[in-house]
Amino acid sequence: MKSHFDHEKLDVYQDATGFVTWVNELLEGIPKGLALYSQLDRASTSTPLNIAEGNGKYASAGRVYVAQAEYCAGSEDRLRLRS
Repeated sequence: MKSHFDHEKLDVYQDATGFVTWVNELLEGIPKGLALYSQLDRASTSTPLNIAEGNGKYASAGRVYVAQAEYCAGSEDRLRLRS
């Protein structure tokens, strides 16, 4: 995968996106009505989003736009992994 944003270069981000894929496979065997389904789904997808957001938090004021774009890119990754 070609990295376009700083957070995509982080090993922890790569592991988190792999975790999303693993959880999605696990969720196929769990009924959607169970609270466990919702908790696992939300927890797994929030992890890479939080990494993307946090990666830009301590950037200079000039990087605020880039940090916001990284968070959006993390959201796009989530949608791609979910499909």
